[in-house]
This record gives sequence, C-alpha cells and structure tokens, in this order.
Amino acid sequence: MVVRRTSLGMEFWLKSDQERSRWAFPDFLLVDHSDHHKIVHHIQDRWHLKVLSLASKPVATLPRSRNEDPGVIKAYVFQYLGKQPEATGPLDFRYRWCLLEEAQRRIRRKPLQRIVQDVHRQFSDQVPLFDSP
Repeated sequence: MVVRRTSLGMEFWLKSDQERSRWAFPDFLLVDHSDHHKIVHHIQDRWHLKVLSLASKPVATLPRSRNEDPGVIKAYVFQYLGKQPEATGPLDFRYRWCLLEEAQRRIRRKPLQRIVQDVHRQFSDQVPLFDSP
C-alpha cells in the first residue's frame, strides 16, 4: 500500500489496469520478502512512484482469493514521496488517491478493507504532510 497525508487526511494510492475496471493496490509476485530495496525499486519502476518503507515487515498476511492462483498476500506500507521520473515501466494503468472511506468502497475484498482501516489507524499520525513539489 502506498499512502500519503494531505490536508484532507491520509490517502491511499489505488491503480486499475487498463483491461480491468477493478481498483487495487500495487501488487506483484515476490519470492524474497526480506529485501525491502527490491520491493521499493519495483514500485518505483513499475508504477512510477518514489516511496519510503514505513514498516520493516508486512502489516498483514492473508490467503489469496479463491479466484486467484494459490498463495499468500503480504501487505507492506510505503509513504509516497513523489513521482519517479526515471521509471521505465509501462503506463498501462490508471490511478487515483482515495481517502479511507473511498478506498474501502473501491476495494472489494473484506480482508483488504480491514487492512486499509488498520493501516489508517496505525500510520496516519506517522506520515508527514505531503508537500507537492
């Protein structure tokens, strides 16, 4: 999850792939969860976001949906620092910033909705006010 805090409150970055209409958090397969630099680099390159890790371990772990390949989802939280101009990933997605209530409405899975609420509760005071350049 990528978050920032504005004068309106804590916001969550959601993306929607061009071929889908569902909104989601940045997601990708990862073999080694211990290397935060790889995670940060992937987010920066793929979604053109400059981010900083807010936690040294996942804030939540949950099983993947029945409609997806078997596996586990590990949720990490990152603070948005700005756009990553050197990113090389394709721009094949839409994105939007959502406050807590909107993010919960757009994310359909109940466990993810609860994680959004937990992240908001745990990190909203830790994220400094975002000052756009």
